Amino acid sequence: MRKILFFLTLSFLFSFCKNEKPKKDKPTSSISKPNHAQSLVAPTDAFIKKYEGKIDNQYPIEFVLINWSNGVLGGYYCYDEKGKRDNKIELSGELHLNETFVLDEFSNDNFSGKFMGSLSELTTISGIWSNEDSTQSMPFLLHEVPTMDNTGWSGAWYRNSAYSPGMLILGNVSDKTIDFALEVFNGGHSGVLEGTANLNGGVATFKNSMFDEEEICELIFQKHKNQIRVVQNSNNWACGFGMRAHANGKYDSQLAPEKLELSYGEEFSIFPNQQLRDSFKNVVGKGNYESYAFNFQSISKIPKDKKDKFNANVFVGSVAGLATTNEAIIMINEKGEFWSATIIYDQMQDRFKVKYHTNILKDKEKIPVTIEQWMDGFPEFEVVF
Repeated sequence: MRKILFFLTLSFLFSFCKNEKPKKDKPTSSISKPNHAQSLVAPTDAFIKKYEGKIDNQYPIEFVLINWSNGVLGGYYCYDEKGKRDNKIELSGELHLNETFVLDEFSNDNFSGKFMGSLSELTTISGIWSNEDSTQSMPFLLHEVPTMDNTGWSGAWYRNSAYSPGMLILGNVSDKTIDFALEVFNGGHSGVLEGTANLNGGVATFKNSMFDEEEICELIFQKHKNQIRVVQNSNNWACGFGMRAHANGKYDSQLAPEKLELSYGEEFSIFPNQQLRDSFKNVVGKGNYESYAFNFQSISKIPKDKKDKFNANVFVGSVAGLATTNEAIIMINEKGEFWSATIIYDQMQDRFKVKYHTNILKDKEKIPVTIEQWMDGFPEFEVVF
């Protein structure tokens, strides 16, 4: 198991309006529906598979491959010496659109070589292994270790929370163990954990002290029909997660993200009623509205600058861990008149911008002083009217 932060994966999994700048040169294939026990698995599906074979037809290895279904691959391998499979060597890489892959290997956190091959035929993987400086290259041939999962654990499972999504992949089920890969988000905090849990009927448990010597990472997986509940009985650091990222929650067999919405009528809501909220949504448009809804995960009320000669309450929103990339502001009065702005990410121009909105015709290109002061936190961002 290992911890790797995949900052782009959130946008792959859930198509949320998170403004975090994507990494370049990453495939953007969408996640397919989960494939549970005994169904066919394609290279574009999420899975965990175990392989056995040899490098150069003389070095036996056990190879565990994790496919996150978004172009990101992970896993580990170890040499099989006299029945012992210790000293796991971590794997991290990419699956390209033509189904070829490159997997870098890391021994004790140091780059030590790479595997290059194809996933067009999942039951057999072949290709070339090379050492860290490419001075030595050898062919490898691996065969999938077949498993019979009659329990329904295998496949991809999704925590469909709008603001704290997650993905759980399960596979390689035996009578006593099950392999898992878990990726979780909460605002700008995230974490990835891979490992093997002990399986006992409908409950699997995982305990490991890799990330924290003082506290063991303990996860409990409970399966019930088309849902798996995960209970995290340890702090986030112990599991290698970010500050607010955690694994707790219900993971469904289908990807169905909650809809992003701005609340109304509640104590800390921006809008007093649904009519004003929906009117705001119609003016700013669906895509921009989702940006506001995501960026208002945390809401604060601030004073209006005296230079703005109109009545309005002022609300600012932000996302924990994503300051200056995920923020928004809304000024609104009891008549439903509003002036607002949100940070957006322009993928075509590869940069952040501030998008301004109002339903007051004379102020379409006139930004209130209060919003200008809010924009002082990111003066390099272009304003889009």
